[in-house]
Amino acid sequence: ETLIIVTADHGEAFNDHGRLTHGHLAYDELIHVPLIVKPPSTHETRQQPVNSVSSLIDIVPTVLSAFDIDDRPDTVQGRPLSPFGPDGSSSPVFSETQTRDAYPTFYSVRTPEWKYLKVENTGTSPSSILKALTNFYRRGKILELLSNPLYYLRRYWYSESGYLYDLS
Repeated sequence: ETLIIVTADHGEAFNDHGRLTHGHLAYDELIHVPLIVKPPSTHETRQQPVNSVSSLIDIVPTVLSAFDIDDRPDTVQGRPLSPFGPDGSSSPVFSETQTRDAYPTFYSVRTPEWKYLKVENTGTSPSSILKALTNFYRRGKILELLSNPLYYLRRYWYSESGYLYDLS
């Protein structure tokens, strides 16, 4: 009688795209997470992998559909995943990453074939740099910054603002 859903909030980058980071970029190694839906045994379905693009925004509609709850709040977005809804999900899938320091904001739009990634840099103005240094200091990261400044320059400032990937 139990519906089990296993997922994660983000992945890890182990020098993919030249960065060692934890959940702050919109690259696939960080936004492509496991999503396993195990229906209750009372629900007749066969085990099958679903290779379509899906989103965590589809979890709540999946749970509501699994228990035949039709009255869903207007604030609930997404659509039920298989086997409680049609194959596929709320494609295209959107993602956004923001942090509390000077890290740029990343936005992405993904379909099975394409991915567009937009980088909104924090800027290189003196006030932006001062804000970044202040945040590093508050987080106790100044010694880390001083010991490896090139790593942080590459990590925090991007020369391009948009990337389009052909995933095929």
